[in-house]
Amino acid sequence: MATKKFSKEADVRRWLDNTADAVWWIENKQGGTMGFPDALFSLRQRSALAELKLVKEGMIVEATPQQVNVISDMKAHGLLAGIIGGIEGCRELIWAEPEALERVGESVGIGGRKRYVVRRFVCFWESPVVVG
Repeated sequence: MATKKFSKEADVRRWLDNTADAVWWIENKQGGTMGFPDALFSLRQRSALAELKLVKEGMIVEATPQQVNVISDMKAHGLLAGIIGGIEGCRELIWAEPEALERVGESVGIGGRKRYVVRRFVCFWESPVVVG
């Protein structure tokens, strides 16, 4: 099977499930945790909390302010917490810390999601695994 490019958030979830040494799902499907990150995971003997997102053209992610605030609070208390984003139409992923997000535009969709542009990030993996 060929490696699939990221086209939805579920692809990023599948990638984490297939790649991490261990994943503890806080949000096992989209919606429902009032801003708490999607997963606690361990990879290469490091543990982190992550909100999973699809990164759209222009380095845009959609998130609720609560998601960004909770990750910021966790990081401020010494936890490794951030956003893992699969870049739409590519096989690359990014890690972005909450302070690297800048809110742009109006609310989108249901649930008060906002658009954020990712100003700084680390391109930390090329996805070598099948995500679909």
